[in-house]
Formats: sequence, structure tokens, C-alpha cells
Amino acid sequence: MPNSVVWTQKALHDYRSTVEYWDLRNKSTAYTKRLNRLIYIKIQTALRFPYAFRLIGLGLRQLVVENYILLYSIQDEQLVVVHFRDSRMRLLEIITP
Repeated sequence: MPNSVVWTQKALHDYRSTVEYWDLRNKSTAYTKRLNRLIYIKIQTALRFPYAFRLIGLGLRQLVVENYILLYSIQDEQLVVVHFRDSRMRLLEIITP
């Protein structure tokens, strides 16, 4: 069972870009703070029950947080977040670089 969370550079970049967009658009960090809280709660659940979320193939599992998808894999003792994307994007666009 994983005991830590690691974000890949790409996932972290996509997350930060999303947060920056919403902060600028809303002229407030309120939505970002709410989104952070929701992501934290989902990731904590995934740490406790890593195989509970939908397996989409390639060893990746899918977490849905509002309009966003986090794809993660379990590697050794880590939950590795490999993608962070808007859920309205096609899945093929999420998996391919």
C-alpha cells in the first residue's frame, strides 16, 4: 500500500497552469483553495484504498475531482500522479504526450 504521493513534472505543470488560469480569471484564489482541498481529500482516499478507483489501462487509475481527472499509478510504496487534466478533454489526449 502506498504511503506517499509523488507528482510527475508534467502533472505538476498541468496542475499549476490550471490553478494560475483560474486565479487570473476569477481574480481570487477561493476556487483554487477549494479545488486543493477536494484534491487532497481524494488523494488521501486513494492512499487508503489505492485500488478502489477505476483502472483505465496501462497500470493507470483515474480519480475524478469536479471537472478534473488525475491519473495515477502505484509504484513501490508511492502513489504517482502522472496526469492532471480537465475531464472534458478526450481520454486519448490525456494519455498521449
